[in-house]
Amino acid sequence: SNVHTMDELRLTGNCMKGSRPMLTFDESFSKFSHLKLLKILFVDTFGTPRGHPKSKPFVDRIMG
Repeated sequence: SNVHTMDELRLTGNCMKGSRPMLTFDESFSKFSHLKLLKILFVDTFGTPRGHPKSKPFVDRIMG
């Protein structure tokens, strides 16, 4: 199945502490309502709020 726990995803990689991921989405995420909802959920889950005091001013990974 395509459902995994956070431990199974192993998102530890070589990311710098406090950096922001750049989230990219296919154009279909703007066309269909169920994908619009998923896009909002992904941005809320993996995104870092702009101006967060502990975030760094650079992007070191792209999640798409």
